[in-house]
Amino acid sequence: MLVTKVKVPTFDIRWWEVLAVLGAALSLAVVTAMLVALVMGGGDPTKMQALARSETYMLTVLTLSTIGMIAAVFFIVVLRRRIGWRGFGLKPMRLRFVILSFIVGLLCVPLMGVVGTAVQKLLGRPMVSPQLPFLAPAGFSYTALVGMLIIGGLLAPFAEELIFRGLLFGWLRRFWRVWPAVLASAAVFGLIHGLIPIIFAAAAVGMVLAIAYEKTGSLWSPVIIHATQNSVAIAIMFANLA
Repeated sequence: MLVTKVKVPTFDIRWWEVLAVLGAALSLAVVTAMLVALVMGGGDPTKMQALARSETYMLTVLTLSTIGMIAAVFFIVVLRRRIGWRGFGLKPMRLRFVILSFIVGLLCVPLMGVVGTAVQKLLGRPMVSPQLPFLAPAGFSYTALVGMLIIGGLLAPFAEELIFRGLLFGWLRRFWRVWPAVLASAAVFGLIHGLIPIIFAAAAVGMVLAIAYEKTGSLWSPVIIHATQNSVAIAIMFANLA
């Protein structure tokens, strides 16, 4: 039975199309990492292994995989179904919702920190960011800081919101009520991050993002929240490295 009175756009698409986009999001990072390492390393195993500590390599992989995620949503859903980006959820918001979204994004920074720290303590792991080797493999540099703010702080949140709130949550809301859809989409969003402390922290933030989308009916709200949280967290991390 379909749920009525849903604010967010819901899509008359098949389950395999949702899985196709999710599969593309999962595989693109792996495939891109391998191809970029092969090209930049020239097929030399020693050079390819050293690339893992290169900020140029990490920024290139993150940029290409993120653009690929946006392209997957566009070609598999938006273009094929002739939905249009506005129909997909990227609708204008009132100024008060924009401001509120920024505030919520700032609040998500301590939320993610508290959840991640609690999980690390429970697991007996050191209190360091598990994402540090990926976000700043060579330590502090202004190139890495600016690159990560643009890609990890702006581009990646936009791509992830298209997939996990715009597509997945919007599709789930065709069949489920709010909270089951919020919890399911947040769980998938957490799991895709891979690292255990990040899984639970990302899932907590994922719930906030889905609720924001549900309340505003505009995908720009979770995009702003996500981008604010990521950007502030990246800035704090690099400030600690400087």
